[in-house]
Amino acid sequence: IDGSSKKETIESLSEESNNIRKLTFKKSAGLDYVRDAEKNFLEYATVEEAGIKAPLEIINIATGDGFRPGTLTVISSISNMGKTVYLTNIAGFSAIQGKKVAIFHMEESELEVRERLDGYLLGKNTALLKTEASNLKTPFEFMISKGFGNIKIRSYGPNTASCMNFQAQLDDWKLQEGFIPDIIIVDSITIVKPNAGTNAENLYGKGKAVSEEIKALGVTNNVPTVSSVQLGRGAYGSAKVGMSDVAEAIAIAQIATTMIGVVGDEHRPDIRICSILKSRKMNKDKSKPMIVNIDTEKQTLSDLSDNDKRMYIKSESKEALNSMS
Repeated sequence: IDGSSKKETIESLSEESNNIRKLTFKKSAGLDYVRDAEKNFLEYATVEEAGIKAPLEIINIATGDGFRPGTLTVISSISNMGKTVYLTNIAGFSAIQGKKVAIFHMEESELEVRERLDGYLLGKNTALLKTEASNLKTPFEFMISKGFGNIKIRSYGPNTASCMNFQAQLDDWKLQEGFIPDIIIVDSITIVKPNAGTNAENLYGKGKAVSEEIKALGVTNNVPTVSSVQLGRGAYGSAKVGMSDVAEAIAIAQIATTMIGVVGDEHRPDIRICSILKSRKMNKDKSKPMIVNIDTEKQTLSDLSDNDKRMYIKSESKEALNSMS
């Protein structure tokens, strides 16, 4: 075989491999309205399977009691409000429930993502992990013994990987290790590269394309997807966030199944105020913002007790009080 024939052979094999991969995505031939009627009628009466629980009440309310296959949940906030902490908690809490989690991170290294997870899962100050390294094995093994699932992490540089890359990695994990995720987390939407051939000439087009592709990734693999996006400038200094603050991310909001907005309190760095911006499971206009405690050192989020909420509202400004009502 000469050099040109070898090149053609390699290219043809690569093309054939891509075609096979595309075919594997087709998991269903669709629904036949007539033929599938009896089966579908029985499914109407079937109790919906519980979703993967979130670590915060407001997310469970907005998602209809957990993340479900084919949905896209987006956490939105201004910079330095802890979007990655939210995704870390969702990943860790899912694994505690025995679920397998795939994380695709577009900024931090795989070890940095793990440090966040160790802070949350092992209850350790992430800044002190190096000095406490010899003390991590016991709590880690105890956690694993309680039915912990698993978490796979793959990092990329900003705008260097697309959902096609994510799917290729998922295929490799499945083939090599039998790892099939129950939930996929992508951090974050605006720095994921659109798939090849996607028309994304501006930020609106890119946000729409990538959010559609992340959601499709979940549909293809029959799992929920969770990601994050930064809010517009209008959200800075706000005590309550709304859809008007989504700005350039409005296309993402249109695609998302659920969207949570997060703002902080300049007087209380340990407090975040969360609002439901979009939900297909409830009327968001009837929902009230909820107060969450954040511990950035241990990468931990927690709902405030009713008493702590009352104390916080009582001590805060009129603006904060109004945002809770």
